[in-house]
Amino acid sequence: MSDRVRAIILQLTDCLNRHDAEAASKLFAENVLFWEPSYDAPRQGRAAVRREFEGFFAMLPDIQFTSLTLLADGDHAFHEWRYQATYQGRPVEIRECAFVRFNAEDLLAEVRIYFDRLSLLQQLGLAPQT
Repeated sequence: MSDRVRAIILQLTDCLNRHDAEAASKLFAENVLFWEPSYDAPRQGRAAVRREFEGFFAMLPDIQFTSLTLLADGDHAFHEWRYQATYQGRPVEIRECAFVRFNAEDLLAEVRIYFDRLSLLQQLGLAPQT
């Protein structure tokens, strides 16, 4: 399954670079759990993930993702990427990574994203520089 997992992650990256929230969300299981540091609780379900992507693209309309590291083993993957965007005239660049679990239908069943939240808030002008 590792080659299939790699292909799905790269397909997701392509959908995100095209800002196609609908196509990206179809790669997720209906009951997906989607964790991210700024959430107070995981987002649950494909529709919730689609809404998150739509909001993300609205906030950062020029965002582009670059895959940096992709490791797959069985039904799990680790993916590290960088994204670059502009927010209210400010350039934003951040690295993120995710641990991902796929279900038997080759859909993303659980996604846990990690990133330096303080760095992001500083770049957005929402936290003081240190």
